Amino acid sequence: MGSIVTVRHTLATAVANNGTVNLTYPSGYAEADLDPLTDYQLAVDKNDVYKNGAGVLVAPGVSNIVVTNQSGISWPAGSALILTMGRTDRLGSYNLTIGTAYNQAAAGDGSNPNYGEPA
Repeated sequence: MGSIVTVRHTLATAVANNGTVNLTYPSGYAEADLDPLTDYQLAVDKNDVYKNGAGVLVAPGVSNIVVTNQSGISWPAGSALILTMGRTDRLGSYNLTIGTAYNQAAAGDGSNPNYGEPA
């Protein structure tokens, strides 16, 4: 079963490059809902967006979500963070993969009128 979770957080203190911030799981979610994490995105003040290890590292932990700033800049105190993350099975829609399963993205030129349905 897949999960898609959004966490909103306002930084109380600045987070330097390579520094970390711990975010609380939303009500009803825990580490088991997200581990292994297959996709994530972090917006800082809705301006800077980091995805899947490019500028940010996200690690679901036992009691909180550890976010490591790898952006090369400091995130100032008062910044609004919006973290969206998920874990889905292969046939989920959050982290679509190339393959031949029904309703799955498939390599091709788009000329198939059956849109990926089994032959």
